Amino acid sequence: MRSVLMAFILLMGGVVQVYASDTLALRVKRNSDWAFYGTDSPTVKVALVNGKQVERDFNFLCRISDSAGKPLYELQQEGKVPPLDSSLLSFSFKAISPGFYNVGFCNNGKVVGGMNIAYEPEKIAVGNDSIAGDKGDFRSIAYKVALERRELKPQFSLLHNRNLSGREKNVYSFSMVSRGDCRVLGYAAFPKGKKLVPMLVTLVAEDERAGNPLADFTAPAGCAELVVYIAGRGRGEEKVLNMLTDMVLALDFAAQRAEIDKSAIFVQGAGSTASCAFVSSALSESIAGAFACSPDFSFFTGRYTLTSVGKNVSAPVLLGTGLQRDIVSLQECFSIFNAVTGVKEYFVDPSGSGIGRKQWRHMRDMFMLRLKD
Repeated sequence: MRSVLMAFILLMGGVVQVYASDTLALRVKRNSDWAFYGTDSPTVKVALVNGKQVERDFNFLCRISDSAGKPLYELQQEGKVPPLDSSLLSFSFKAISPGFYNVGFCNNGKVVGGMNIAYEPEKIAVGNDSIAGDKGDFRSIAYKVALERRELKPQFSLLHNRNLSGREKNVYSFSMVSRGDCRVLGYAAFPKGKKLVPMLVTLVAEDERAGNPLADFTAPAGCAELVVYIAGRGRGEEKVLNMLTDMVLALDFAAQRAEIDKSAIFVQGAGSTASCAFVSSALSESIAGAFACSPDFSFFTGRYTLTSVGKNVSAPVLLGTGLQRDIVSLQECFSIFNAVTGVKEYFVDPSGSGIGRKQWRHMRDMFMLRLKD
């Protein structure tokens, strides 16, 4: 499987971010999608555009810092931009090691913007920095989830929802009982008249559920889907146990259904639920693929080593994220991703902080098709 650092909807055009700086507009030009490979000199290109009919001075600083916020370089250029014209500035620096870097822009003493860039993200050493918690192996929480799973009596219910059902799929209101006798809700959709179909289990944070339940269904045509709303109850390890147990129970439900192909159960999530989806194959043997959109691993990384989180993932995994998000989160994501030894792919939107809904569905569906090859 290949890894790509691109957003398929951003491949056209060369300018993707614009900042205003008094009368000079700052345009950051996309260069290799702001990810650099096999070079000691990543280069950031910006254009200063003068929309006035008078010449303008500039004193431009480009500050480079690492993912820990440590300043590395301060590059400066001075000059003038002719009336109704532009000046292209280029800043190169030597990357110290694979990772993510922040680039800050300052013109005439005023901060005018910033961006993140990546250098060899696939080579980020696992657990080599301060964010790699050394408190334990992820298998310890997996073992606790397994104990909870054995002690819980399966309690699932489906109620046909005529209002949401359509020509192609029957939709049901779903509920199950999880840890602490908490009732977890959701919806399930099954293609009419079809047997042994794939199922996508979609984990949605309770506070991010759509007003219309149908909007939470994103499975490809011909695929059944179970949408589960997870509230993230409790704090600390209790919260982790609740979320992971909710997910495992939902996967058990999917595996019990006669109309579902047991070899084609997939799981996806976004944000906090994406991290659950990412590690799903460490907790359940029924996973054919896991799709994690902009995962938030923060409640794992403070308790378990990054290596142990990633190395226990066995099913094929797809990671999608935005390059312009919190840079520590990016470092966490790829430290964990790089520990996965099996089939894996990633893609990064170079100009966004997250992944668009349509974009994510397209990349996910293409990954699912490649898994069939």
